[in-house]
Amino acid sequence: LPSAEFSVDTFFFMSGFLAAYVSLKKFRGKEPRDAVMSAPYLYLHRWLRLTPVYMLIIWFYTYIIPQTMKGPFFNMSGEIQACQENWYYNFLYVQTVFPDKPERAGCYGVSWYLADDMMFFWATPWLLAVFLWNKVIGVLFPLLLCVGSITAAWIVAWKKQLRVGTFDSSPYHDFYYNPPWMRAPAYLIGVILGMGYFEWRQRKLSIPKEYRFHVQNLMAIVVAVLFGSTVWGAQKANDGIPSSMSYSDNNAYIALSKPAWSIGVGMMLLMCFEGLGGPVGWLLSRPLFSYIAKLTFLMYLLHPMVLALMFFNKLTPIHYSAVNFSFNYIAAVFATMAIAFLAHLFVELPLAALQTLLMAKLF
Repeated sequence: LPSAEFSVDTFFFMSGFLAAYVSLKKFRGKEPRDAVMSAPYLYLHRWLRLTPVYMLIIWFYTYIIPQTMKGPFFNMSGEIQACQENWYYNFLYVQTVFPDKPERAGCYGVSWYLADDMMFFWATPWLLAVFLWNKVIGVLFPLLLCVGSITAAWIVAWKKQLRVGTFDSSPYHDFYYNPPWMRAPAYLIGVILGMGYFEWRQRKLSIPKEYRFHVQNLMAIVVAVLFGSTVWGAQKANDGIPSSMSYSDNNAYIALSKPAWSIGVGMMLLMCFEGLGGPVGWLLSRPLFSYIAKLTFLMYLLHPMVLALMFFNKLTPIHYSAVNFSFNYIAAVFATMAIAFLAHLFVELPLAALQTLLMAKLF
C-alpha cells in the first residue's frame, strides 16, 4: 500500500490552512488592498526564509556528498548534472511547471514540493483579498479552482493514460504528481477551511453541548471512510505487474483521492480544535511534537543526503527482509534527525536572524 503520497497532501493542506488563518488574523479589520499591498513583503520574507538553506543543501549534495562515495553502487551522475545545469529553476521555484521537460525538475528530486508550495503561496494574498472583499465569493473562488484542478486531473489521467500503480509504466509524476495545477486541491481545501475557521472563531460559535457526541461520532465515521478509501483504494493498482485496476477506477482515484484525503484531514483537525478529537487530539497535542516540528523542514531537505550516504556506500547488494528494512529505516530517521538538529542550530537559526535584520531594514 504505497500511500506515502498522502503525507505530502497533508503538508499542502496545513500550509494552506495556516497561510489563510494566520494571515486573516493579521488582516482583521483591513481592506482587500491591504492584502494585495502586503504581497511583496510576504513573498520576499518566504523566499529569504527558505532559499539560503535550500541552496546550501543542494550545493553540498552536488559537490561534497559525491566525494564521500566509495561503494560500487554509487550512481548520482544524472542528478549531479541536472543540478549543475538547471539549478536556477530550483532557485526560482519553477522546476515543476515543465511537464514536457522533466530534466528541469531533475535537481534534488524531493524539492518539487517546495516549488509547488511556493507557487501556491504566491496566490494566497490574492485569494485573501477576494475573501476580505466578499466572504461568499472569497470561499467560492478557491472552491471553483479546486473543482477545475480535479477535473483537469481526471482529463489528463485519461488522455495520458496515467497509472497510479508503482510498477505500471506511465508519466504519472511528470503530468500529475509534480505540476502545481494538479496538486492545488489540497492547498486550496486548507485555505477554504482556514477562512471558515477564522469566521467560526470571529463569531464565537461552538457546537451545542447536546449535539457534540453525535457530531463527534458522525465526523469520526466520515474521516475513517475517507482515510480508508484513499489508503486502500489503490490496492488493485499494486497487486501485480501490470496491475488489475481498471482505467476508469484508476482515473477516478488519481483525480479524487488526494482531495478526499485533504477533506478528511480538515475534518480531523476541526474535531481536535473543538475538543472532539479524543485520543487523536490528545496525541497530537503532546509537547514533544512542538520540538520535532522545528526540525521537519530540515529533515525533509536532508533525508536524500542521508540515504545517499547510507546506500551508495554499501559494498554488497541489498536484499530485502523486514528486519533489514526496519533497521535501515530507524537508522535513516535518527541520523536525519541528528543532522537536522545540528543544521537547525548552526545554519538555519543564524540565517533566520540575518533575515529578520534584513527585513527590518527593508520594511
